[in-house]
Order: sequence, then C-alpha cells, then structure tokens
Amino acid sequence: MANNNEETHFKVDLFQVSQGGKCFFVGIIPAKFFIDVYTIDPVVYDFQKEVALKETSPDMSDYFERSIAEKQKTMDSKGFQRTHDPKREKQIIKFLKEDDYPFFPNSIIATLDIGDHMKFECNVDDQTLQRSIAKNSSFAILVEVDNRFQIFIPRRKSSILIIDGQHRLVGLKGAGEVKEDYDLIVSLLLDYDRSVIAKQFYTINYEQKSVNKSLLYHLTGEFSQDLDEITFLHEVIKLLNENDNSPFFNRIKMLGTAPKYGSIEENKKLTLSQAFLIDYLIYSIKDRKAKSVIQPIFKYYFDNDKYEVVRFLISYFTAIEKILPEWNEPDKSILSKTMGVGALLKILNYLFLKIFYEKGLDHEPKGINGLKSDYFIKKLRGIENVDFALFSGGSSAGTVNQLKIMMIQSIKYFKCDEYTDYMDFENNFKKDYSLKFQNWLQSK
Repeated sequence: MANNNEETHFKVDLFQVSQGGKCFFVGIIPAKFFIDVYTIDPVVYDFQKEVALKETSPDMSDYFERSIAEKQKTMDSKGFQRTHDPKREKQIIKFLKEDDYPFFPNSIIATLDIGDHMKFECNVDDQTLQRSIAKNSSFAILVEVDNRFQIFIPRRKSSILIIDGQHRLVGLKGAGEVKEDYDLIVSLLLDYDRSVIAKQFYTINYEQKSVNKSLLYHLTGEFSQDLDEITFLHEVIKLLNENDNSPFFNRIKMLGTAPKYGSIEENKKLTLSQAFLIDYLIYSIKDRKAKSVIQPIFKYYFDNDKYEVVRFLISYFTAIEKILPEWNEPDKSILSKTMGVGALLKILNYLFLKIFYEKGLDHEPKGINGLKSDYFIKKLRGIENVDFALFSGGSSAGTVNQLKIMMIQSIKYFKCDEYTDYMDFENNFKKDYSLKFQNWLQSK
C-alpha cells in the first residue's frame, strides 16, 4: 500500500472460508493495531459510523444529527454496558506475561463496515485502489484478485465491532509490552446486516457459554436495534431477488455471498448485496422525525400494507431498466452496482414525495397500487442524459450524492431550472414536500 494511505488504513491479507453455502474471512492482525480500533459496544460502533456518514451525506445530516445525539445520550448514561469479568482479565494478563507459550490459537470474531468491494481480474489497478481508499477514509475496502482477498481497515476509533473475544483483548491491553509483538487470528464477518450479527452473537455467547440471559437479550437488541424492520427487509429483498418479473432477479448476493457454483455470466450480474440494500432501505421505513429532506416514505405501508413496498420498488426499477438498457450490463456501467443503485434509491425519496402530493395520496394512500412502470418512465424522463461513466471510478457516499444531484438536475419532472441552484431546489423541496409529509405521517 502506498505511504500516503498508510496513515488512514491498515492492509490485511485474508483467506475466504466457506461454510454452509456462506462465507467469512480469516486474517492475521497485529494486536497493537487491533487494540486501537476495536469496540465491544454496538452503540459506540454505530456512533462512530454515523459521524463518518454524516460528513458524506448532507441530504441526511438532520437524521444523523438526531441519531448521533440519541446514541451520545445512551453512552453518557451508561445505558448499555457489556461487562467483562475482572478475575478472567487478571488470569489472561498473568498467562500472557508468565507462560512460556502464551498462545491464543482460537480466533477473535468481529465485524466491520465495507465502504467498497473492488474486484480485479489479475493485477490490482493501484490508481483506482488509492482513489477508493482516499474516498472511503472512514470505512474498510475489500479487494479481490482471482480469489485472493485483502482488506484495508480504517485507522479510526471503534471501526471494528467485537462479537467474541473481548476478554483476550482486554488482557492484551493490560499485558503491556506483550502486545507489541503479538499477532491475532481474526475471523471477520463482512457485508452481513445486523440481524445476522445478532444471531451470531447470541449463538456464541448463549448457546456455547454460560452468560446471563437477560444481558444477552439486551445485547442482541443493541446489535440489531431495528430487528423488526430488518426482518421485513430480508423478505422484501428475497422477493426482489427471486421474482422473475423483478429487475433484481438473481442480481443480489443474499447474505453477502454469491452462489458457489454459479456460472461466470451469472456471477457477473451479482453486483449488489442484501446488506447494502437493507442499509439504504432501512431509512425508508424507520420511525423518525428528523427535519431532513429524506423521509421514511414507506413507513405508512410498513405499518399497514407491507407488500405495497415490494410492488412500488419493482415498478420503479423496472422503469429504470426500460429507460436505461445498461442496467443489464454491469461490466460496462455502474448503473446496477452499488454506486448507481444507491443514487437511485436516494432519488426515489424525492420522486415518491412529489408524486404523493400531486396524486393526492395523502387522502388515499392505497392509490400507490396504481403506479406502474409506464407511469414512472414518464416521470423519469431526462435521466437517460446522465453520463454514468463520469462516476465509474468513485465509490464513496459523497460520490453517490454527487450522482444523485446530477440525476435530479437531469430529470425534467423536478424542474430544477426554475431554481437558483441545486441547494435552492433542495431547500424548497424540503419545505414543500418533506416536512409536509412528516406532519402527515405523524397524524396517522
């Protein structure tokens, strides 16, 4: 790795392990680095992540400010505590300092957020890699070259969340110079959403160990604060992936992995992960009152008629597929990759809110059922003029936001030319639609 990025990321070689049709990764990480970047507290982990996201997602800054404030309040009140056993800690320190063979042959189990997953055919494109690392300074980068993997882990506080192994790490912290020349075997669960992490935590810490059950229920909730919403989104994304009328048919890596025996052509189209889609869609159904341009547009339907969400998403993305044939050419365009789909999901917020009031859905919300792909094709006119190639080298949340802005300015339905600039459009949109929708939703 080039010197200019060693200050922000640490490179680790990984082995991919396949079990039960799913995969995780194993790597060797120096203890002196690992100890500086891990946390055992999911609230602290989310707090640091959302601080980083706020910097790159200006259209959601109000939401993140509220969420960060809530997590800060929880941390200040010590409302969450994952305790450790002082006796066990002392035993480990003594073992590390005095034993002739102070080995930890079993692995630490952890998770962290991936900002970008880059695949190369044979040789790493160093320029593209460095650009991606620079744009994802707060998130990890996973690099894949011919079934060999490397991960670049951000050198920031609480960038890694521990699932199992906290006592060993606390012991290493207290063992002084021992950690200076000590490697850890680390199993990393990458690109899995919180419900999977919660299940792993529960299985390891309850089914395999004698731990206070009440604490475990609390921890499981903290590991997946939006478990009901995530469970629903699991089903939504499963339907999108398995319905042959869906533009996402066989396009999603369910639970983060591609089918082991898929053809090269089939695997080439697996450009999206279930975790990525959940991360973007969770804001559309999450109950929140942030005064942001981004609103929980599907919250009413989540509460009243969940599968209207599926129908709406299929109609919207079918329109995209019909307007832009490159949707089915992920090797040539970013449109159906995380960059493009992330921007399209952001645009969906604006499109939905404008349609919601122009179609009178505030008086008859079930009218959403009549909105088919041909209707969206008319509303999206102009998006075909966007040059997606301009963003082919990007991957950060900030770049996704830039692509979203270019799309909105190109779509005639939004009439951006009637405003002084894009910020003027967004400020007026928030006043005319977003805050109005927030008040409507609160009345239901």
